[in-house]
Amino acid sequence: MDPPLTPSWDDAMDAMGHPVFIHDQEYRILRANRAYLREAGATLEEVIGQPYWHFFPRGDGPLPDCQSAMANLSAGQRSASETGCSEIAEEFSVPDGRSFLSRSYTARDAQGAYRYSVHILEDITDRRHLEQAHQAAEAKFQAITTAALDAIVLIDAEDRLVYCNPAFEKLLGYRAEELEGAPFHDRFVPERHRAAMQAGMRYFRESGGKTRVGEHTEVEAVHRDGHEIPLELTLAPVQIAGRWHAAGILRDISERQALEKVREQLANLTAQLPGFIYQCQLWPDGRHAFVYANGGVEDTYGVTPQTVLECPDRVFELMYEADRDEVNRSMERSAKTLSPWRQSFRIHHPSKGTVWLEGNSTPERQADGSTLWHGYLHDITERRRAEQAEQQLREQLEARKHDLEAIFAAAESVSLIKTDLNSVILEASTGAEALFGYSREELIGRHVSLLHTDADSERLPGYVDPLCHEHQPVRMETELVRRDGSRFPALLTIHPITNSRGELVEMLGVSFDISDQKRAAQDLAEAVAAKTTFLNAVGHDLRTPLNALTGFVELLATSDLGEEQRQSYVQQCRHASRRLLELIDSLLDLGRLQSGRLKLQPAPFDLHAAIESQCTVHRHLAEEHGLQFTSEIEPGVPQWVEADATRLGQILSNLLSNAIKYTNEGQVDLTVSAGHGEWISFRVRDTGPGISPEDQEHIFAAFDRAGYRGSRSGHGLGLAIVHELTELFGGELTLQSVPGKGSTFSVTLPLPPVAALEATQNADSGCGRAPPSLGGDAPASTLNVLVADDETVNVFLARTLLEQLGCTVTTAEDGAGALEAWQTRTFDALVIDRNMPGFDGEELAERIRSEERAQGHTRVPIALYTAYARSEVESVLETGLFDAFLSKPLDRAELRQWIESLAPRQPD
Repeated sequence: MDPPLTPSWDDAMDAMGHPVFIHDQEYRILRANRAYLREAGATLEEVIGQPYWHFFPRGDGPLPDCQSAMANLSAGQRSASETGCSEIAEEFSVPDGRSFLSRSYTARDAQGAYRYSVHILEDITDRRHLEQAHQAAEAKFQAITTAALDAIVLIDAEDRLVYCNPAFEKLLGYRAEELEGAPFHDRFVPERHRAAMQAGMRYFRESGGKTRVGEHTEVEAVHRDGHEIPLELTLAPVQIAGRWHAAGILRDISERQALEKVREQLANLTAQLPGFIYQCQLWPDGRHAFVYANGGVEDTYGVTPQTVLECPDRVFELMYEADRDEVNRSMERSAKTLSPWRQSFRIHHPSKGTVWLEGNSTPERQADGSTLWHGYLHDITERRRAEQAEQQLREQLEARKHDLEAIFAAAESVSLIKTDLNSVILEASTGAEALFGYSREELIGRHVSLLHTDADSERLPGYVDPLCHEHQPVRMETELVRRDGSRFPALLTIHPITNSRGELVEMLGVSFDISDQKRAAQDLAEAVAAKTTFLNAVGHDLRTPLNALTGFVELLATSDLGEEQRQSYVQQCRHASRRLLELIDSLLDLGRLQSGRLKLQPAPFDLHAAIESQCTVHRHLAEEHGLQFTSEIEPGVPQWVEADATRLGQILSNLLSNAIKYTNEGQVDLTVSAGHGEWISFRVRDTGPGISPEDQEHIFAAFDRAGYRGSRSGHGLGLAIVHELTELFGGELTLQSVPGKGSTFSVTLPLPPVAALEATQNADSGCGRAPPSLGGDAPASTLNVLVADDETVNVFLARTLLEQLGCTVTTAEDGAGALEAWQTRTFDALVIDRNMPGFDGEELAERIRSEERAQGHTRVPIALYTAYARSEVESVLETGLFDAFLSKPLDRAELRQWIESLAPRQPD
């Protein structure tokens, strides 16, 4: 058997339900039980050695009485018990609202020296609440009985008055001190009821508090002045100090009885009235009842008055569910503010269907805190229908009003003129003033012919007659006259204005200026004509080289051609194809320029060299046509500039070729001069036939040849391209021409100069680098080339040209086939189309470059083979996926140059 456990001091402290802690003279915690640690929200190790107010009760210092006790101890004062423990009790509250009683004990040793202090903290929150509740109950009882409107009495078993409240004194005319100890029934009960009341009191004494009277009954009492007062008595037994007493509440029902008589009379009256007259009562706890309901409820709700009185919810159940919330809220507002209640709502009448009701009532606060409404409900279904019809009419009128307002608003830009049947002006809008230039006062009283031409005035009666007979608006296009005499095209509509009998009484003329519409129609017609001219010109200029190509290809197909004749036909085909390509490129450039898709690519270049290059080409062209060609670069023109050299060359080429093309004899001169700042002018002068002022107005339009039909006429696109490119540069283009003497075209462009060293460095770092040479064991004499294009003709042409250059060619008709071929074989170069089925050339190049990086393969040169202009695919080329650009139609020399750049050089 185990020895019994000896409980420790800590066990004893933990066994207590209250927080307990021990502290020294410096208030530092020496021990604490679990209940204290829970309140402190800390561990024992955290609180030991710390001042207790750091944890619980938390504060700025010790509890006041505890601090006083410790101060007395420090001063050498001792309590009556020198060797025992003295108790100090004080209360404190914590932030969460609880109250605690701290009982602290100071422990001393046998010599009376201080040892420690023990604090036992008891939660007395509930006790304080009970005490407060008891005090409140007593105060409430006194307040209630004193303030009560009903008389309250307490009678002992001997029929003596023990207590009465002020209301009792007021009710029966006695003071309390006059009545205490006096027989109650002898004084207050009428003689005819006294014997029965006394017998009841005897039974109350003998039965131990039982009463014969019910809880509520009506009795009469004698007032001090002798008159009787009808009362409602509520009686209950109560035991006080072991003796039975009777507690009673007496209420004067004189007014109620009088009211009942009035109500009976009112019921007789309201039974004859239509509608539902009622009294509805609502108590603070939410209970409600109909205190009164007349017979009109049967017609209004389809239920009997008895049903309403016994089951008040029935009338609410008949209410439309969508209307209930608003009705309830309105009743709550009325009960809260005691404001009259007025509400309309719908019900499902048992026999009538949907019925609209309107209620009006006046609330009255009752003594018990309830609200009593005296009200009246009646059927307003017919009125609602009338209101809805009225609302619809009102909405229609409002819509008509908005229409009229819109008309008047529009009248600021449209003329409104009202006339009588004799066409005399009665009213004019501000729009009429603005349109015709007359003031309103000047127009009123004048004949409307003032605003019409003479010819139109003669036709007006013919317009008005049908209007008078048929009462239909008349609409026409006409010409009107302003105050200054100027005329303008107008759309005029004359509307009839009739009275309530349908008789024509006035006319309203609505007119507005249609000059802009007429101009727009003319511009549209001119645009359509220009489009037709453009398409006809394009068709003509396309068919011309196509005719040559088709004819000479047919001639080349004959078998009896000599070599010289065959080469001549081939040369004609080349010339026609170049002319066709030139036209297509010009059309594409013009389209991109006009749509804003062509972007300049500025870069440093040698301006003098670029000008000389153009002069060299066109000097030979001028000599072929028997013309003298001169060029001059004036001092001050910088040699190196930063701009788009290609587009500048296009401007010069078009101007020079046009001048040579349209000059039959004489010379063509090019002069380049420096202007202010970075502006440089290029003047091209010729001794051609010149251009008339009429032709100069549209000389820069596409396919316009200024009437020239000579043997060297072009497509009429050059000057249109020059005009668009000049605007793209932000420059200026001017023309000076005298018929019979020649023309001078001047283009002035902003060309910022750059230093020669910087320009050379930038040019060296550009895209003019040679393509990467082949790596690995590529053969020295032939290249293995993959061609990918979905067009058979393009594949055949590229394959033929490459094979003529000594290459071995593999073909693929889509991106997937080309990728598979590259993955299974080794190629020295790839020529791929941009647009192919599956995935296009750009995606194909991305996959190849990705696999090259992943597998460490040597980069294979790839050429982009496309019908797009280089400017349109410049962004693709800048990605670094492609090493060359080959345009369609494929140029043999361009292809040879690229292939030769890839072939490894033979050793010397």
